[in-house]
Amino acid sequence: MLAEMLESEELCPVLDAHVLVMKFKFNGISIDLLFARLELGVIPEIQSCGMLISRLRSPIGCRVTDEILHLLPNIWNFQTTLRCLRFGAKRRGVYSIQVAGFLGCRNSALLIACICQLYPNALPSILLSRFFRVYCQWRWPNPVLLCPIKEGSRGLPM
Repeated sequence: MLAEMLESEELCPVLDAHVLVMKFKFNGISIDLLFARLELGVIPEIQSCGMLISRLRSPIGCRVTDEILHLLPNIWNFQTTLRCLRFGAKRRGVYSIQVAGFLGCRNSALLIACICQLYPNALPSILLSRFFRVYCQWRWPNPVLLCPIKEGSRGLPM
């Protein structure tokens, strides 16, 4: 159906991605559409452990995104700062969702989210500046945490 729409172009599945993704342009806007086919109306919190991990990555990714957004003081500032970081990283050739060691979707979002928490009243231009200042001095391999680590009901960290 999507391929038949005049507004859509460059439609192609990403076969080597960790999640089922369809890349396309719709009215000139680039979109990465996550896909998951489940035989459930609602994804239970715990029962998902018995399902194939490849089928769960998309819905789990959506849950993680929702959780990150709930932890942020200003979603607009987060989104704007993230777009700027990705734009600059792509221009410099250091942004890739498929190459280990480069900035990608999830890790750049988590790193920016932490900066947004550290500077809740800062504008995107300041947040971007603080991003480089903070992570240049970060004591790696200390983890970047958005909230305290919680124990799951099956004894797994969440």
